[in-house]
Amino acid sequence: MKKRLGMTWPDLVLIGFILLISLLWLAHDLTGSRESSLVRIYSGRELFRELPLAEDTEIQVPGPLGRSVVKIRSGKVFMESSPCTNKVCIHMGRISRSGESILCIPNQISVTVQSSHTDTDAVTH
Repeated sequence: MKKRLGMTWPDLVLIGFILLISLLWLAHDLTGSRESSLVRIYSGRELFRELPLAEDTEIQVPGPLGRSVVKIRSGKVFMESSPCTNKVCIHMGRISRSGESILCIPNQISVTVQSSHTDTDAVTH
């Protein structure tokens, strides 16, 4: 005797719809709007440079301990080198999403990705 799962065709349609929405949301999240994102590099409290995230470049940023090197490659920004002792800023990895930051507290340098358009999220809503 064949055992039924108890699912009807409307159940299968609903599951398919939820999977489709989930995949579309994931695709949007992965592609995002990186082309319109900006990288803001601060040295101390001053804005040192503002660059598009889509443009590959290397910037030497002065700080009290010396120069740190910030790189933008393939739509991601990262701290390549820094004169600080623990190198925590280098280990923070590559960032690309609006609101993400890399901080080098000993050398007083911060790197932030910001989107050119503002989105409301669950925290600000």
